[in-house]
Amino acid sequence: MTSSQTPSEKSYNAYLIPAKVNKAFATTEFESNFNTDEKVNFNEQDLTANYLTGKKILGTAITSPDSKLRAVIVKSTEDDAITDLKPVKKIANLQVTEREGNEHALIDEVKKFNEYLNLMNTIHS
Repeated sequence: MTSSQTPSEKSYNAYLIPAKVNKAFATTEFESNFNTDEKVNFNEQDLTANYLTGKKILGTAITSPDSKLRAVIVKSTEDDAITDLKPVKKIANLQVTEREGNEHALIDEVKKFNEYLNLMNTIHS
């Protein structure tokens, strides 16, 4: 967050993590905002590697940084009549991840999601 930004303008990184955790304990993985310098190349795809409870997970951005699409978090509501949703938080970077060994599934998920985004962009343009 730059000094010219207000707290409401702050943007966040979001990670879609495949996790089944049967434990309740404090973890240190998120203290550095889940940042890592480790890069992995799989089938000519650049992936990042992080560790969660000792397990290696690989991830990649769903949309490119120059995309005009923006992700936001909105408050949930039970009222189906609400048509004007107001963003609560802005997502700067949306990452999808998979456990090490499931790289093919990760690449397939990203491909399908980007196809969906392209279709929505075509329909709503």
